[in-house]
Amino acid sequence: MLAKALEPNPNEVCSGVPRDMGGCEPNQPTFAGVTCAEVGREFGSEVDRRGLDIIAGPQIVAGQSRASRMIVMTVLVTARANQYLRAQGLVAECGVDEFVAAAESQLSEPFKERVGAYLYDGSPRPYGEWLENLRRTVRVIDMGENEPFLPAT
Repeated sequence: MLAKALEPNPNEVCSGVPRDMGGCEPNQPTFAGVTCAEVGREFGSEVDRRGLDIIAGPQIVAGQSRASRMIVMTVLVTARANQYLRAQGLVAECGVDEFVAAAESQLSEPFKERVGAYLYDGSPRPYGEWLENLRRTVRVIDMGENEPFLPAT
């Protein structure tokens, strides 16, 4: 009973991102760019590095497959980039096309060659399909651009 009480609350939210989406993990993605393209390149580097770690890591971690961990990682990096763009006042001028093009410029060939295998469990897909899925995820930066950014407390 005591062990159960000491487990982290899966419903906990850390700086606006739920624990189960990686928001409470150490080594959160950080950004320092001053333009949309710079943040996009930083985003691409984060996705590449973190994605290659998942690809090279164990097939299952804490009950999650590589495909599941890729989704969580992508959502986390996207959420943190979106928060950064909004906090810096860059979100209105930062469109998905420019952001994704900048991000893609930082994706390594080993990443591009293998990431499609982890879009869905057991069904390898081409890199282009993974990239379109990423583009759908990153659309969040175009949503509510005129709404004020309220940092999570």
